[in-house]
Amino acid sequence: MSLTALLGVSRTSVNAWVANYLADGRDGLLDKPKSGRPNQLSPHQLEQLKKFIEKNAIKQDGGRLIAEDIRV
Repeated sequence: MSLTALLGVSRTSVNAWVANYLADGRDGLLDKPKSGRPNQLSPHQLEQLKKFIEKNAIKQDGGRLIAEDIRV
């Protein structure tokens, strides 16, 4: 059995891990900060949104939540 099959990942991923390990040792295998747009919600707002979604994820009339449901 190949390493890629054993781990359930692509050969490209394994090659990247090996390259990172050779370049930076074990630290090279740690997750790096991701780039992208910062969150626009405060931690409190995120918690409120999470609670709302958990409470209302399954609507009485069926279907999914839409932006209108959370007044976006």
